[in-house]
Amino acid sequence: MELNNRPLKRATPEEKGVSSLRVLQALRALDATENEIHGVMIAVDGEVISESWPRPFDPSFPHTNHSMGKSWTCTAVGIACTQGLLSPEDRVADLFAEEFESYGVEISQGMREARLRDLMSMSCGMTGMPYFDDCWMENFLRYPVEKKPGTYFYYNSVGSCMLGALIEKRTGKTVEQYLREELLDRIGVGEKDLVWCRFGSGICAEPGTASTTEANLRLGLFYLARGFADGKQIISREWMDEATRKQVDTTPDPGTADAKVGYGWQLWMCRKPGVYRFDGGQGQFCLMDPEKRAVISLQEGGMHPNGVQKTLDILQDLLRDMTGKPMTPDPEAMRQLRDYENSRSLPVPEIRPVPEGAVKLNGTYAVREGNANFWMEAFPGNVEFYHMFYDPSVTREIRYLNLCLEAGMLRVTVNGKSVFEVSLDGTMRAVSTAQVIPGMPMTCCHGYFTDENTVRFTVHWLNSWMAYDVVLHRDGLDLEITVSKSMRHEGKAPVIQNALARKIGF
Repeated sequence: MELNNRPLKRATPEEKGVSSLRVLQALRALDATENEIHGVMIAVDGEVISESWPRPFDPSFPHTNHSMGKSWTCTAVGIACTQGLLSPEDRVADLFAEEFESYGVEISQGMREARLRDLMSMSCGMTGMPYFDDCWMENFLRYPVEKKPGTYFYYNSVGSCMLGALIEKRTGKTVEQYLREELLDRIGVGEKDLVWCRFGSGICAEPGTASTTEANLRLGLFYLARGFADGKQIISREWMDEATRKQVDTTPDPGTADAKVGYGWQLWMCRKPGVYRFDGGQGQFCLMDPEKRAVISLQEGGMHPNGVQKTLDILQDLLRDMTGKPMTPDPEAMRQLRDYENSRSLPVPEIRPVPEGAVKLNGTYAVREGNANFWMEAFPGNVEFYHMFYDPSVTREIRYLNLCLEAGMLRVTVNGKSVFEVSLDGTMRAVSTAQVIPGMPMTCCHGYFTDENTVRFTVHWLNSWMAYDVVLHRDGLDLEITVSKSMRHEGKAPVIQNALARKIGF
């Protein structure tokens, strides 16, 4: 396999040692879970044997990575180590000596023992995660180190952000700039394939990445090639060997089965021996199986935690069934697989006739009570990480709402800037609009009128797993706005916001 910036080759599953019917079975199993599969690519020997995106998702759309961004960040650390700018044995206290001094933080004995390798393996000795706000770097440096570094695993996203800060400190470039110059162009990840949001400080780091299914696949192929691409050993094999082996035990982790197998350098081990994965919230995965020479990249809106584990079970079962040897061609089975890949779609929305009096909803409304928006939490936890990446030019809360009913479509304009085109005829149409998170503008909206005064619609953010159900109800000059978002987390109720607006300029 020779990884470079050229288009990936395609092959039939049988040519690469797995039956088309077995791949079809895996896709059907994924779609039968409570998860919403948004994109999947399967490659063996660097050649794609299956790829599919349900409409209206598209292979060109970058999709929120969540913690899979950690692996992109750590890849930059691997390059810097190979170039001699860093070493896994570097002490964290030395790497950030100036920052400790500028914040007036006394370096504890535990922190003096922590090395870069401990930071990469989530084992820097902290028993909790520092508070994730705009002062995350200072919060990390002040946080107590209670365990011996290298011996105790605690999942620490702020520690991962420190890796991004370290790259900028040592190279004078953001992670995005550094990876673009050293790697991305060499492995075929284009400018539009990877979106990297920046903190207010300008630093790039997880969780602010979104990338296409293929971009993640190409990163997986790079790891499978042990850091070799475009005729060059970009990351040393020694660093890759360390990164992809178990560095710390994760057995006490409260997560599901594949969270208890062990952790490498900003990536996870899998229950199938020898397999490791990049892993992000709600099921953003890239699995690498060196024995089967296979990479599977998948993006989804997974139901945390058990739905996400079901996805991992299905993918690892498929890897087990790969023989690694060419099989007899099966044109009929391959036709069935390709037909299924091309027919996948989100559930077709309900279609109802538009009442004649529905045009009375048209007009501009100003919010006077409550607070609602079409974004809300982008993360199913108690902390909204993404507020640190919001575009200040786009107002998050709904202040003004303009409604315009046209043939088969309701145009909803928020604050005069963000336009949502709600299909009323069942079509699934991807539309770009102003978003609070830069670089992730794609939406698909569909709905129906329950009566002439009430419309219900769903907003799918196609650069992520997020979707919101919206109800607009007219009562005279007033407009009641209700927005509900499923957190896709077992046991968590939907987040609901309400606002009341009044018609103006009538």
